[in-house]
Amino acid sequence: MTRTNQVLSVLLIAQIILAVFLLAPDDAGSIQAAGPLLAGFEPDNVVKITVEDGTGSSVVVQKSEQDEWVLPDKDNYPVQMSRVQDLLNGLKGINRNRLIARNPANHSRLRVASNDYERLITVELADGTKQVVYLGSASGASAAHVRLDGEDTVYLTNALASWQVPARLTSWINTTYFTVPRDRIVALQIENANGVFQLQKADDGWRLVGLEEGETFDPQSVERLLTGVSTIRMTEPLGKEPDPEWNMDEPAARILITVQETVTAGTEQGGEGEAPLPSVDSLLVGTATPEATASPEAEEAEATPAVETVEKTYEIKIGQVLAGSNYPLISSESEFYVRVSAATAQTFIDLKREDFLITPEEQAAETPTATATPEATATPQTGDDESRGE
Repeated sequence: MTRTNQVLSVLLIAQIILAVFLLAPDDAGSIQAAGPLLAGFEPDNVVKITVEDGTGSSVVVQKSEQDEWVLPDKDNYPVQMSRVQDLLNGLKGINRNRLIARNPANHSRLRVASNDYERLITVELADGTKQVVYLGSASGASAAHVRLDGEDTVYLTNALASWQVPARLTSWINTTYFTVPRDRIVALQIENANGVFQLQKADDGWRLVGLEEGETFDPQSVERLLTGVSTIRMTEPLGKEPDPEWNMDEPAARILITVQETVTAGTEQGGEGEAPLPSVDSLLVGTATPEATASPEAEEAEATPAVETVEKTYEIKIGQVLAGSNYPLISSESEFYVRVSAATAQTFIDLKREDFLITPEEQAAETPTATATPEATATPQTGDDESRGE
């Protein structure tokens, strides 16, 4: 073998070794790094979380002064604590015991590259330091690739998956904005550009106040409204301050909902820690009056707090249409304005008197046509004839 061939052979072998080292994924025989991905990470020390996905969506949640997790960009609207805890506990549970790759050339393929990822998670600690984690593609039903920013090594973990870390705001909040028991609603008043409509519930069902002669109320028209007002879902919170363009002082629709609620009698009377006033008899000097012994039934009745039914009225206001055909809405029970879908808002904005009535054509179609009753055919008195024949 010539000198040139020897040199070429050595170079070829070196290239093969280098290619195997750089491109081949690590297997069970690869170097294993033990311990957690985030050394010393404690969920209680986190004060802010930012989640981004590869499409440009992002959400920021932050711990408030009251130790509650909120959306700082939405006037501290509260988020679901379970979502935050699941994420932080998942980050703490990621270990370095399943090494997959250590070459940056594999980052994009595993979706953990700095410009190509499933989720980019940034957690800020109370001391001001930050830790950044890339959560990548799934491997199987419950495992995902993960990489700590500043490192080339990629690991496989089943402690966290991208679907558990949404980058859309609505996944972090309870989208049910307003709710009351449907069967407890006893009155509705809807006001819009078409007029004011009052509905009241009686023992025999719902009725429209001010029904005129010749008009027939459609009871089914209330069912759609009850569905719309008993539970109102939002698409996102808008904050505590209204935009002047929403024109909330002259809303597109105003809804009053009267609900029967049960309360414990006396819960709103007196202040906390106030001692009861002494009775007049206790202030008089005289012969002690023997106390009457209460029966067990009387003692049980006295111990059971009295419950009474009261009516409470809630107000819902819907403003002018927003970009994207959504509407701003606020409830008297909340300090936050929210965005609701066009379908939710237009149920009340477009409502008109005719929607509560059965038209003559519909009434005629529902009235069955009277069918003539056939005359009964007389039955011959055979018995009498036979008896006379005898």
